Amino acid sequence: RELAKNLNDRHPIAQWYHHLCLHQEQVVKERGKIHIAPATGPVMAYMALGYDLYTLEHHALLQERLIARLKNIDQFQGARYETYVSAAHIRAGFDLTLEDETDTESSHCEFVATHKKMKMSYSVEAKSRHRPGLLGRPGNPQPHDEIKADVSALLKRAVKKRADHERVIFIDVNVPPISDARLGTDFLDDIKRVIEPLKQSSDRYPPAFLFLTNHPYHYVDATAPVPGQSTVFTGINMSGFDGPLQDDPLKQHPAMAELLNSVLTHTTVPADFEI
Repeated sequence: RELAKNLNDRHPIAQWYHHLCLHQEQVVKERGKIHIAPATGPVMAYMALGYDLYTLEHHALLQERLIARLKNIDQFQGARYETYVSAAHIRAGFDLTLEDETDTESSHCEFVATHKKMKMSYSVEAKSRHRPGLLGRPGNPQPHDEIKADVSALLKRAVKKRADHERVIFIDVNVPPISDARLGTDFLDDIKRVIEPLKQSSDRYPPAFLFLTNHPYHYVDATAPVPGQSTVFTGINMSGFDGPLQDDPLKQHPAMAELLNSVLTHTTVPADFEI
């Protein structure tokens, strides 16, 4: 049914699949032989989703409810990001206990993650910034230079969720690709404007580890090489993250060091599946 629609009206996964097929047609010149080519944005988006779904299925965590949400274009973006965050924890050595998503009476995080070796548990929340005209959202896309990392409202809602353990918050900032030059200048200024009010607020926001991620596959031309990903990691109202850093705060939080390494190195599909 999706393939019968105009391309721009299709579900994002069906759009990625369309561009994957076109890419294969251009690259594969002789059937039955291995071909190598740079990945494009849609190709990597499609493959990354497949890798995350494989990870969840391999650990018996791919639920029918999640699959239904991924198929629903209105819920796709949030479900896709939750899939990524869950898979990142699994690849970092965590066991996951999913919260009861049918419970609408209480505000709770997405799941509890317990590191297998360190036996440390965390309440994990994942949120993704919606943008008009992107990832199945209605409306017309904004000009790229007008899109900012305006995720303050998402962050405030996330820290107010009920948590039985230390909090880990993932937020997809969903902005265009960030150049190396901008990553060290105005983008970090945008992030500081999001985080600093929570550190200085009299509302006493609870402490939390914070991952701000950006996978801008959908911002580039469908035939362009895959754009780079970005991750900013910090802590809110936590010892070691406020003020001048006297020591690497990750030394105090080894499970978070494992998670950050997973986010930075285990997002792309590996060459083999030894674990």
